[in-house]
Amino acid sequence: MASDVSLPNSPHLGGNRRQLGRETLQGMGMSRPRYISREGGQFRFVDEAGNETPAPGFNPQDGPYVDVVIVDANPAVSRIFFDGPYAGKGGQPPACWSDNGIAPSVNALIPQAAKCEQGVCPQLEKRPIGYNGALRTPCNPLKKLAVLAAGAPNPGLWQFTIPAASQTRWRDYANWVMRQQIPGADRRADVTDVVTRVYFDRTAKTPQVLGFRYVSLISPQVAATQDEIWESGETDDFTGRDDQPIGGMPALVQAPQPQQIAAPASGTRFHASPVGQLQPAPEPDQPEGIAFGGNAQPEQAVKKGRGRPRKEAQAPAAQPTAPAQKAAPAPPPPTDSPQTFGVQQPQQPNADIVGEIEANFKTINDAFGLIK
Repeated sequence: MASDVSLPNSPHLGGNRRQLGRETLQGMGMSRPRYISREGGQFRFVDEAGNETPAPGFNPQDGPYVDVVIVDANPAVSRIFFDGPYAGKGGQPPACWSDNGIAPSVNALIPQAAKCEQGVCPQLEKRPIGYNGALRTPCNPLKKLAVLAAGAPNPGLWQFTIPAASQTRWRDYANWVMRQQIPGADRRADVTDVVTRVYFDRTAKTPQVLGFRYVSLISPQVAATQDEIWESGETDDFTGRDDQPIGGMPALVQAPQPQQIAAPASGTRFHASPVGQLQPAPEPDQPEGIAFGGNAQPEQAVKKGRGRPRKEAQAPAAQPTAPAQKAAPAPPPPTDSPQTFGVQQPQQPNADIVGEIEANFKTINDAFGLIK
């Protein structure tokens, strides 16, 4: 896996050039950025090349744990489906998956339905699954986060996913955090403001259910790092925010007209500078009721100034207009000839009509340079 590089100054590549990187990946399956694995009841950092580093966190109360700071989250529910038993990191890749909340990803190997909806996708119908035969859907919902992590082998972002069995505990924990008032900040807290300890809840009835615990508020240095990352927009690859759903091809209703095609807006990013590394937080005295989950109810959080900036919609590029031209006589009615997508073959006209058509075509040719 090639590392990031410093690219040379190249103003000739600016402007609205075509961007085809994502199109070249469609239908090729899932590729993951570096992430935090939960396999085998242990937390491990897995980089892009597949190298694993165990997370160093451990204590008698929690067992293995990892301390993280949330930087971004995909607002949509991600889904993943394996066509057969999950065989771990070295097993078969998922047959179908989605990060867009609408339909299978354009990169899914074997899309299971046109939409990710019950009654449409057969993998969203509950059936007995697993060692205890519990009723579950074969397609599993996930919540994807981009986090900074204490003890990581490399600084910067890591992907962390919250599985379905742990989402109730996460909801209770996040609601508890958002009810807390930050002294001196004149607002309530957010999950991005705190160091969160993630551990395996040994009291859960099913294995590898996660628990969440507040550790501390983040430092000014970590807050500054978050601001830099939010400005860069580099979290999209970790949360799957840019995933696109599959869709049908539009029907061709008429022959295309001569025009200038506007290229897609530039969006390719290269990131060469690392961000600050989060250091493990000291063990604080834990207030009562912050290991989740309970049945806490959400309260409305106060607006805040920090956070991921919203993307501004870009105005469409203006299209050129053809010069005014004299209307040509209407073509004769169509015959039983094969489909020509709107291009009709005229009957043999007289010499006057031919002269008018040639004059009109010359005007268009001079404007657009169709034939040299």
